[in-house]
Amino acid sequence: MNLDYGVTDPFAPASQVGFGGEARTVHARRHTDSAEAWLRLLVHRKLSPTRQNYITEGTWKQALRDHVAARYLANLGQFSREIDATTFDQLIDMVCHPNHWSAWSEALDEAYPNGPKEARVFLERLQVIRNAVAHGRMASERDLERAVCYANDLADSIKSYFGRLGLEREFNVPTVVRAYDNLGNDIHVVADPNYSYRPIDFSSPPARSLSPGDTLIAEVEVDPTYAAGTYDVVWRVKTHDIGLQQGSKAILAITERHIGARLEIQFKVVSHLDWHKGSDADDVIDLYYRVRPPPA
Repeated sequence: MNLDYGVTDPFAPASQVGFGGEARTVHARRHTDSAEAWLRLLVHRKLSPTRQNYITEGTWKQALRDHVAARYLANLGQFSREIDATTFDQLIDMVCHPNHWSAWSEALDEAYPNGPKEARVFLERLQVIRNAVAHGRMASERDLERAVCYANDLADSIKSYFGRLGLEREFNVPTVVRAYDNLGNDIHVVADPNYSYRPIDFSSPPARSLSPGDTLIAEVEVDPTYAAGTYDVVWRVKTHDIGLQQGSKAILAITERHIGARLEIQFKVVSHLDWHKGSDADDVIDLYYRVRPPPA
C-alpha cells in the first residue's frame, strides 16, 4: 500500500514538513477516484458479456434503471458504459446486494473476506470521506489516511483478481483516470487495453462552449498507483499548434484564432520506459471544445 506523500512522515504536522492539508486532500481524492474506477471496471467486465445495456435492460430495481437512462440522456457522449452513469451510492448497492455478491466475490475477497456486509461497511466509510473530499468539505487527517488505506485495499484486491485471470494490462503503463476543466466538465476515464488514444467530447450540449476572452483550464489526473517520478505529462493545442507544453494542467487564453466547432487539447502520458504503448506515448487524451464567434 502506497502512502508516499513525498515527505518523510506523510501525516506529520504540516508545519513540520511543509505539506499542507490541501495536498493531503488531493492525494486522498486521487486514490479514492482510482479505487472507484477499478470497482466500476470490475462490474463492467462482469456484466457487459450478458448484454450491452446491462443496467437499463437488466433486472435491477426500476429506480436504478430509470436513473441511469436519465443520466445518459442528460450527458450524451460523456458515458461510454452504463456503470459510469451510476452514483457511488448506487454502485455500492449493486456490489453489496446479497443476491449479486457471488458475481464479484472472488475479486473482492482479499479486501472483504467476510462477505457483502463487511464490504458495505468499508465501502460506506470510504464513501463518506470520498464525498467530503469531492465536495470541498473538511476531512480530518485521520479520515484522509483511512481513505487512502481503504481505497488501496479495494483496488489491490481487484488488481490481484485480474492478475489471477491473466487480465492484467498487457501494457503495464500509467494512464489518465480523470479529466476535468473550469467549465464544469468532470469525467472519469478507463484505459482501453487495445488503444492508447481516447477522445472526450466536450463540444456539444449540455457542455458549455467557449468564447474569445475566456480562459480554458483543463487538467488530467494519472492513476496514482504509478509513482509520479516514472512518467511525464505533456499537452498541446492540437488544432492550433503552439508547441508541446509540460504538465498535466493546460491553461489557454481563448482568442478569435480559436473560433471553430472543435478546439482540441491533447494530453500525452509518457512513461520513462524504453518502449511505449503507442508510437511515442502510453496514453493520449483529446478534449474537444466548441468556441463560438462573438455576437454580430
